Amino acid sequence: MQKNFTSAQSEALKREMRGLNLSKYVGEVASALVEAKLKMSDLAPAVETCSLLHQRYAEFAAPHLLEAWQKALAFRKEDRSVPNPSKLRVDLRFYAELVSVGVFTLKEGLPLLGQALTFLVNTDKESHTHVALVLAFCRHCGDDYAGLLPRRIREPADAHRYQVPESDLLTPEKRRGVVGLLKEYYSSLCRHLQSEHREMQNTERTNKKILLTKGEVHAERKERAEALAASCEKLMASVEQVQFSLNFININ
Repeated sequence: MQKNFTSAQSEALKREMRGLNLSKYVGEVASALVEAKLKMSDLAPAVETCSLLHQRYAEFAAPHLLEAWQKALAFRKEDRSVPNPSKLRVDLRFYAELVSVGVFTLKEGLPLLGQALTFLVNTDKESHTHVALVLAFCRHCGDDYAGLLPRRIREPADAHRYQVPESDLLTPEKRRGVVGLLKEYYSSLCRHLQSEHREMQNTERTNKKILLTKGEVHAERKERAEALAASCEKLMASVEQVQFSLNFININ
C-alpha cells in the first residue's frame, strides 16, 4: 500500500483496485490507510479510495476500517498531550470526512469523533497547545458538524447578503453538542489570555517599582516580562482566530 494518495496517483490506483481481489487483505489495507502519513492535499483521493473499497467489500468499513481508526484516535484518561499533532490534524479531517460521505454511518462514526474532540478540549483548558488542531477542525469540518462556514464562502455571501444553505448531516441537537465543545474551548482560551495579561501587568508594575527604588531590574525579571508579553500576543492571535472561525454568533 502506498503511503500517500495524491491526485496524480488516484486514477491509476482506482484501476489497480478494480483489477485485484483484495477480499483477503481488507484488514491490512484498512490499517495501511489509517497509518499513512498523509497531507491535507492527499485526503480527497484517500477518501475516494475508502469509498470505493467500502462499495466493493462489505466488511471493509466495519469492522476493519473502523477498528483501525479506533486504535488511531484512542486516548486514555491519563493522557495529557498529543504525540503527533501534525498527523492528528490530518487524521481528524480524514475521519470526519469518512463519516460525512457515508463510509461510516452516523451511529458508527460519531461516537469516536466526539471522544476525540472532547479529549482535545478537556485536556487543553490551561496550556492551549491544541489551538491549531481545533482551528483545523473548524476550518475543514465546521460546516458539516457545527454549522460554521469557511471564510472563502462566508465573506462573499455576507457581502451579497446571501443565505448559504446549512448542512443537514447532523441533527440540531448533535450540532449543538459540537458547538458547545468549541465554545467551551474558546471560553477557556479567553480566560487564559486574561490571566496571562494580568500577570504581565503585575510583573511590569513590579519591575517599574524596582527600577525606581533600586535603579536596576535583574535580567531574570526582564526576561519574565518579555516572555509574558510574547505569550499574551500569541494568545491574543489564537483568540481572534478561534473567534473568527466560530462566526461570532456562535460564541455569544
